[in-house]
Amino acid sequence: MERVCSYDQALVLFLDANNKVSGWYSVGIKDEWISQYLNRYLPTTDYPPEISIYQDLKESSDFSFSNIITWDTFPKSDFITNYINMRGLKYSWGFCFFDLNGAYRVVISLDRTRNEMFSEVERSRLQLALPILNNMH
Repeated sequence: MERVCSYDQALVLFLDANNKVSGWYSVGIKDEWISQYLNRYLPTTDYPPEISIYQDLKESSDFSFSNIITWDTFPKSDFITNYINMRGLKYSWGFCFFDLNGAYRVVISLDRTRNEMFSEVERSRLQLALPILNNMH
């Protein structure tokens, strides 16, 4: 993935059939941050609802399954101040992969701590790769 789109940190969450986190994989993120997210923020609504992984998503819906987030555009909240800002995140690119029934099972976030938006070339590359990666999943 680093060759397609550079990132500073990455998090992959695996969801079971009940949409509960069943595992995770990370690059460049301390376990303490992941534990805080999974145990403190994920079970609550202390974060903006549009970034929740618990949404009623299906592969056939009109929802965009790839979203770039500019963190400084969100109003201050406990989540933004004590999690996003403390991790130093500037941008995140989230997307998900689906199972054969069209339910999302993998949520991926490529994060940047540097103040550099994802370039047009990176966006084009990844947008072309995402359907192929989803089919491989």
